[in-house]
Amino acid sequence: TLQTSSAIDHFLLGKEQYKRNEWSAALSHFREAIVIQPEHFWAHCLSAICGLQLSRPIQAKADLDACLRTEPDFAWLYELRGFASYQVAVLARRWAENLQTDGSILRAEADLQLKEAEADFAKALELLKQRPNNEVQYALLVNRGLLWHERREWNKAVADFEGAIRLNGAGWQAHANLAQVYSRQDKPDQAIEQFSRAIKLRPDLAPLYSARAGVDLRRKDQTGPQRERALRDLDMAISLEPPGSPSLPKDETTRALLLHRDGREKDALKACEKALEVDPNFLEAHRLKIDVLRKLNRHSE
Repeated sequence: TLQTSSAIDHFLLGKEQYKRNEWSAALSHFREAIVIQPEHFWAHCLSAICGLQLSRPIQAKADLDACLRTEPDFAWLYELRGFASYQVAVLARRWAENLQTDGSILRAEADLQLKEAEADFAKALELLKQRPNNEVQYALLVNRGLLWHERREWNKAVADFEGAIRLNGAGWQAHANLAQVYSRQDKPDQAIEQFSRAIKLRPDLAPLYSARAGVDLRRKDQTGPQRERALRDLDMAISLEPPGSPSLPKDETTRALLLHRDGREKDALKACEKALEVDPNFLEAHRLKIDVLRKLNRHSE
């Protein structure tokens, strides 16, 4: 009931919310703590992690810069800053792709951020040789693998993800990311195998089922059993997603597409309608619904 006033008050309140994964609320308290005590190391550190969770990597980098001025020999700080630079690069690349005009400046910024990330990962590895830490090294290999994936350097990405798996076979992230690389390399069977391992480790994560279904969906010579597996995966993903999830329209539309390919037009139509219940403006669902209605000779609709 007392009014929050000191840096330690705000930090401890933020820390409690941080433990509950309430990133935005925690971040606001950490920022207040930093205003009162600008050199508060742990407020900057946890603020950076909240920023990464909220896809605010520019702010996270600034916080990590402040941390490294205080503790320049912590490998995990370089690993986190490298991941923040990777996130900035991805955002810059996406903005460049979505611009109607020349996006060369943003693409150059993306390249610069990836170089900074690579340098931070290299520094972290150097420090880890002096003070080994398997947990930090696992995170580093997974995140550096994402960097290679962004650059489309597939062999380097595979090497880092496989190294992470050797280090910690119980970590689902390395399996899921390795599966994404295999999918990009048009190796669907290897991708399915890695997604299956990730799902075994984290059977409660809806995106893993959606991603495995996507591999079967993109196969050039798709078989009936593969479509059935994809449908089961999408059903599972939909059952795990909370009501109103932004992933639901896409998953329901993908499910409708598979049903449409199997000639199950009425079921496909129901799936399209479920997608549009969540997002009435979801364009792909409208497009597919038109195709299904044509197939059912319901042209006026």
